[in-house]
Amino acid sequence: MLNRIFRDFVGKRMSVQWCLAFCSQNGYSYAGVEYGRECYCDYSVRPSGALADDTTCNMPCTGNRNEMCGGASRINIYWNEQQVGPANPASIGGGAFTYDGCYTDNVNNTRSLPVRFDIAGDNYP
Repeated sequence: MLNRIFRDFVGKRMSVQWCLAFCSQNGYSYAGVEYGRECYCDYSVRPSGALADDTTCNMPCTGNRNEMCGGASRINIYWNEQQVGPANPASIGGGAFTYDGCYTDNVNNTRSLPVRFDIAGDNYP
């Protein structure tokens, strides 16, 4: 799964586009949304999780109810093969990201993305 230096931001207005844009602006090649309101970024995916059925990533995003943002112990992961670091961010809005799948998370107490950072309030880019 994603190393949780796959930064985690929690918010009331989360959407797939917001998460992809945030991760891209910060130079990460992977982005993931989970539990309807969490965003994670990293450079690689940890092997602890397994690909899950897409129907189990069924929690609507808090900021766009028409999008799915993972689920309980499920994370939708997106990959940007063009991302090479903060000096060369991909297009804003996540246009260069492709969907990589729905994965299980927190397998054997190992998170896909191990480091979590929270944004206080509604501070969004």
